[in-house]
Amino acid sequence: MLTTLRRALNTSYVMFSAFVWLFFSACLQAQTPQYQIKDLHIEQQQKSTILRIKELFVAPDIHIKDIYYQCQGTVDLYPNHTCQEAELAFDLQQNRLQLVGQVNYDVLEQVLKINAVDQDNTMVFNYDSARKRQDIQLTDWPIKKWLPPLFKSIKDNLTATANGDIGVTLNQGLIKSIEPVKFSSLDYEHSDDLIALGLAGQIEFAWHSQQQSVTAELSINQGEALLKQVYVNFSEFPLQLSLNIDMSDQRYAIHWGLAHESAFTAKGELGLSDSFGINSWQAQVNIKDSHLVNKHITNSVLEIYGFNQNQADGGFLLTASGHGNQVEHVTAQFEDFSFANQKRKLSVSGLTGEVDWQWHQTSQPSNLSWQSLILSGLPIKQASLDFNLSEDHFSLYGRHQFPVFDGALVIQRLTVNDFMAEEPAELQMDAEIEPISLLPVSQALDWPQLAGQISGELPGMVKTGNVIEFDGTLHLSVFDGSIRFENLSMERLFGVAPVIAADVDINLLDLALLTQTYDFGLITGRLSGQIDQLRITNWKVDRMDASIYSVETEDSDQTISQKAIENISAIGGIKGALSRTFLRFFDEFKYNKLKLSCKLHNSVCQIGGIDNQNGRFTIVEGGGIPKINIVGFAREIAWDVFISRLLNASYESRPPHKS
Repeated sequence: MLTTLRRALNTSYVMFSAFVWLFFSACLQAQTPQYQIKDLHIEQQQKSTILRIKELFVAPDIHIKDIYYQCQGTVDLYPNHTCQEAELAFDLQQNRLQLVGQVNYDVLEQVLKINAVDQDNTMVFNYDSARKRQDIQLTDWPIKKWLPPLFKSIKDNLTATANGDIGVTLNQGLIKSIEPVKFSSLDYEHSDDLIALGLAGQIEFAWHSQQQSVTAELSINQGEALLKQVYVNFSEFPLQLSLNIDMSDQRYAIHWGLAHESAFTAKGELGLSDSFGINSWQAQVNIKDSHLVNKHITNSVLEIYGFNQNQADGGFLLTASGHGNQVEHVTAQFEDFSFANQKRKLSVSGLTGEVDWQWHQTSQPSNLSWQSLILSGLPIKQASLDFNLSEDHFSLYGRHQFPVFDGALVIQRLTVNDFMAEEPAELQMDAEIEPISLLPVSQALDWPQLAGQISGELPGMVKTGNVIEFDGTLHLSVFDGSIRFENLSMERLFGVAPVIAADVDINLLDLALLTQTYDFGLITGRLSGQIDQLRITNWKVDRMDASIYSVETEDSDQTISQKAIENISAIGGIKGALSRTFLRFFDEFKYNKLKLSCKLHNSVCQIGGIDNQNGRFTIVEGGGIPKINIVGFAREIAWDVFISRLLNASYESRPPHKS
């Protein structure tokens, strides 16, 4: 008799313990669980029946410890055991679970029924061994308390509750949500990399222990989270996550999906080793509404890098694959995509095409086309780009012409090497500028309004590290003349304290076009000169040996306005001299020669002119009647003072004079 009763009770509570384990265990085993009981004791007292089990082993390594069962009052054990006030307690996942409720066990029919609730009224168990599926009802159930030891680092920083119904099918090893389980008040913090506050939503899941697989559908519609630089407000931008994990064959195969109802969809898969190392992986992101994605996700990230108030429209498809932490292949397909940042004067509209990049082999050809493109305020009209992007090497296919205002930038050759390396990339380019009017260029860049055109060649430009050098001579056609740069180099052009060095030859610039750009005073004629050993540091000239002078030509007059005379005279510290004489009645004067030189060293400029003798020099030699000569007497002057006097009116831009 005692043997029969012991077998019955063993069967009952082993089943119940196994049932509890199936729900709360971190990982279910593929094989059918086998049980082993250690230290079973049954006590039947006058007022209670007590069963104790020191340890219940569930193959291969799940232990339920210190099982305690008590039924109040004197009750029958055979052939039917019914307890209206049953108590059950045991240790599971380092937690002590205590239940109270009703237990009924028909020994002959081998039918066990349990209706119990835990001490916090967060779990209600409805078990009937005659049914295939057993139910658990969760009410404000503390998720943190029942996370397995594997997630200890999460448990220490997590708070959340769940409400819903769970179904357990023991013979199939299946645990699943009967209806979506709702969770709320989810707070989690993991250093500064991941912070979540007030998350709420629902989850549907199925856990197949025999197949060792988990599927889940998670929706988050409240709260906010920060993942590194990415901030999401789920109340404004709800997301849905799908997950499928296959834990068979000594590995983890994970398929995932992430989506917003109308903004984007993402999916991917990855493999984990038994030590949780990442094997191969692939992912795909389909941006369907970049305006919403930018508003709720990417804009906050770009703001960290100085790109504020961004605007985006259209969509694109991004795919990537790799192994471990290495990205091996990326493709991007754009379909009428637009992006703009007014602060940076950067925008693109109607972007269409495909970019292919691979790490260990040559990529497929890439092509991009656009309706309009603005880079640093300069507009590039409708054009296309054909190139190859392999590993950390970029190369342009053939000749490309990019329309800019009324001219164009023509690139004959462009390659960039090592652009992903820690050191700055190496760049090589051959290009030319087809004539572009300077007026719209200066307006776009917020420069003083410049007249004339810019054109020329950019031969053999090479960028190595922070230094840009030109193999040949850089020619620019400007102000109806030309400027030639030799030995041109640029260092840290867009970095801290940029340095530009060159030898410059100036040939027959139209002085009228040059001077009417500024409120300096009109000078007509042609200007040539040289600037040797020019060095500009942090956008200020700190070294040069310069000389500029007028050149008499048949097709130009040499005149100088009264205002220009006043401003040139200011170099010597004399201003307003003409206005105090009868010469104030003349608007302009003829001149024979104009020359000014400056040898700059240690912030001091040694000034010269047409003739330099006895501590004096002539800047303008007059011609005709009345004859005006501008003579200077201070051969040395501080460079800052020289610039201030020479260009004291040049910072107020004026539109070109109309003829």
